[in-house]
Amino acid sequence: MTNFFDLLEPVRFKIYRLHLCRSKPIEPDGTWVNIPLPKLLLTDQRISEEAKPIYFAENHFRLPGLRGLYTFLRSLKPAEARHIRQISFDYHGPYATEAFTLLKKLQSLEKLTIGVSETYFVRDKCHIQDGYRTCCMRPCDIPLHLNMLVLRHTGMDALRQLWGINSVKFTVWLKPQETHSWDISWKYQPSGPIPGGVLQTVVAKEMMRPKVVSPTTAEMKTQSMTEVAQCREPPKGFRFLDLPAEIRNRIYDLVFVFHDGVNPSKRDPITHYRSGVHHKSQKFRSGPTPFSSLALLQVCRQIHDEAHGILYAKNNLIFYYPTHLHFFLCALSESRLNYIREITLWYDNKAEGGMDTIDLTLPLLRSLKSLKKLHIVFEKSHQIRLRYSTDWPKRVADLKFGGHDTLRKLIQPGGLETITLRIQELDWEIYESQRTKLPIAVGDLKRKLHMLKVLEREINGDMDAELSD
Repeated sequence: MTNFFDLLEPVRFKIYRLHLCRSKPIEPDGTWVNIPLPKLLLTDQRISEEAKPIYFAENHFRLPGLRGLYTFLRSLKPAEARHIRQISFDYHGPYATEAFTLLKKLQSLEKLTIGVSETYFVRDKCHIQDGYRTCCMRPCDIPLHLNMLVLRHTGMDALRQLWGINSVKFTVWLKPQETHSWDISWKYQPSGPIPGGVLQTVVAKEMMRPKVVSPTTAEMKTQSMTEVAQCREPPKGFRFLDLPAEIRNRIYDLVFVFHDGVNPSKRDPITHYRSGVHHKSQKFRSGPTPFSSLALLQVCRQIHDEAHGILYAKNNLIFYYPTHLHFFLCALSESRLNYIREITLWYDNKAEGGMDTIDLTLPLLRSLKSLKKLHIVFEKSHQIRLRYSTDWPKRVADLKFGGHDTLRKLIQPGGLETITLRIQELDWEIYESQRTKLPIAVGDLKRKLHMLKVLEREINGDMDAELSD
């Protein structure tokens, strides 16, 4: 009687592939249920030993979230885990650090696809106590210093320790997410990575670095003997200040200039924080606080004199609260203040005793002799009385807000040239309407934009600006 194992090995392997290899990703039956093994692998021990490498190596496994990934990886035996080459999951849910630690068992992993919402990761770490704003931002509005907060998201340290993966791709959610009434803020963020953001340019590149293989003792001895035999002279250094001024200025630009703005603050560098840790005594990494790029200004007097003007003149300085701007302007020397050319200020005001607190900060901008552009960002429409009802303002005077008259006085010949106004809530509504293609009150959005532009013209000195335009 012919036995199955009497067939040639290539024939048996082709049968295994026809039965086990799927054209679509393999997913669990339930939300958090383990992926069951095909019955073929349970029929015979020899079949299991021959077919398991094919099943795990040539299939794509897709998990619904971090809990599903953690459950799946825990259920794998070492002999099964070492064959997996392709896996995908959504970066949402508990057990992030534990799941990413278990991913190290997948020694043959070649392709990793992760569904994310990077804008939610940023918003989740924009805490008011750290000096940030927690409102929704379009991906194009998120500057680098905010995007770097992604590195503090839960599990990110463990994820960045996965090296040697040929292909790492961050994408939109792989599966629509379920949520609870107490955790729905992420649902209203656009899914997917920020184009050119930290996940694509930093995290993915780190994970695709080749694994470092420690040389053996014999290899180290051979390498040492070869270097002695060659008697190569160590490379000679050079003085930075011996470089031409044009090259030094180019280096200063690469170090100090950020195309999307910078937020001056005394916060510790992002790299000093542990990911996902909130307790004050444990949120920092061990060791001394790393230096920021500003430490270059302390190397010597000549470098300081050459570079500090570039830092203030070529950056858009972003302040999320008027009090931050107030303390910054009071603490800075006059020589540095004279370099500042562009400022973005997030509007915040309190009316106390018949006075507006923002009127204490805005007059200080007159001391900035080189200031040319001032951007005012409102978080909500109601801060300048843009209403949803049919009772729209009839005159420009109805749109006045705290600090309005002070802003008008800042426009002077030879000084501040333009003041622009933005409403983050309005920008978000327009972005969402274009992204989701859902029916919205388009007329309301157009009317709000029109009123905002009229108000901006009026502040910049256009005396003919009227809402009826």
